[in-house]
Amino acid sequence: MSYQTVNRSTTPGQDLFVERMNCILEPMDYDPQTMRLKWQGTTYTNDGPPMVRMMRGKVHHLTVALKSA
Repeated sequence: MSYQTVNRSTTPGQDLFVERMNCILEPMDYDPQTMRLKWQGTTYTNDGPPMVRMMRGKVHHLTVALKSA
């Protein structure tokens, strides 16, 4: 796994801090419908489609936003 980011969501009268975890994967055929990731004993599912990161016209890595399963 790569890192966690914290986003602040504000609505009138309420402040929320939301943690997001992203996973950086080497290029592969990642199927978000069937694949799950397990890290430190916790299983995660994707939270949106994987983001393909390109470098010099080739797929460099995938970034997958995760949520607890």
